[in-house]
Amino acid sequence: MRPVIVHIATQRGITSLRNTKRRGQYLGANVVTVQYEHILDRDEWPRGVYLFTDMERATPWQRALASSLWDRLADDRGAFRAFNHPVHHLRRYELLRALFESGTNGFNAYRLSELPAQVRYPVFVRYVDRHVGPSTDLLHNEQELERALAAMLVEGHDPDRLIVVEFQDTSNGTSIFRKYAAFRLGDRVYTGHMMASTDWSVKREINDRVLVGTEDLEFVKTNPHADQVMQAFKVAGLTWGRIDYGVQDGRIQVWEINDNPKLGSNIFNRTMGRRVARRVSRAIRRAIWKDELDQVLPGPALHFKIDPSDFADHLRLGLPAAPAAPLRLES
Repeated sequence: MRPVIVHIATQRGITSLRNTKRRGQYLGANVVTVQYEHILDRDEWPRGVYLFTDMERATPWQRALASSLWDRLADDRGAFRAFNHPVHHLRRYELLRALFESGTNGFNAYRLSELPAQVRYPVFVRYVDRHVGPSTDLLHNEQELERALAAMLVEGHDPDRLIVVEFQDTSNGTSIFRKYAAFRLGDRVYTGHMMASTDWSVKREINDRVLVGTEDLEFVKTNPHADQVMQAFKVAGLTWGRIDYGVQDGRIQVWEINDNPKLGSNIFNRTMGRRVARRVSRAIRRAIWKDELDQVLPGPALHFKIDPSDFADHLRLGLPAAPAAPLRLES
């Protein structure tokens, strides 16, 4: 029987779930997708690697239900390897604040209700629970920010889901912005891809063979920021996900960590360097995932149902947003 990856997410994360099924084939694994809403309905759980994802979108009861499942998986560690505790990690806003306060990031982020007078402009506005990039252009002063926010609120955007983020110029004086993507799975970091653009938000890649070919291949092969990336994941309390970041004077600047990423890079470019980089990245990724899957003891699926009373206990106890340290079932 082929190894199994169980990918758990909200209904809104269904697009990523479908992608995970296809990309799981590259890793030599079958993929089972489970929505948080359906956990109580299941009584059969295959042995394998379990990914708890999409927590920025999850409701408190979904996180409580997922925590009940995590606790049950912990009783059979040989059958299951689970990543991303449903409670013990930082979400996007809390992570950006923590990275700024720790000195990792040189920029800060604010909820609309807490904007201080000393905001460093320019800034942009984005959602705390979407992975579609900035919601505004760069805003260079208080007046521009006020006009942009007023327009968004009139259009019906939820102010409680918006944050203001200070712009950090990572072009290092070249007018070219590079965005790096890397993954963490357990105790290892592997590279995804490097993109380059003259657009500060790196929306469209430069068609340059050196930047998107040679540089990308070198990044994938050498994984130059692995130690810094791992430290950012530890701050976040996430053991699986993809980090997007820039680099300024040798120090990474973290834009976000996505806990519900595709299982591999989807960047494609016809340059020879990019094609080679994709093959190298896929080989590294497959080897790392195979090692995790090989640690699952073989055998039939386990049969159990989550007890609704346990789920209720998690709700009564409350769900802390940002505990000091993550629990690690996979270690």
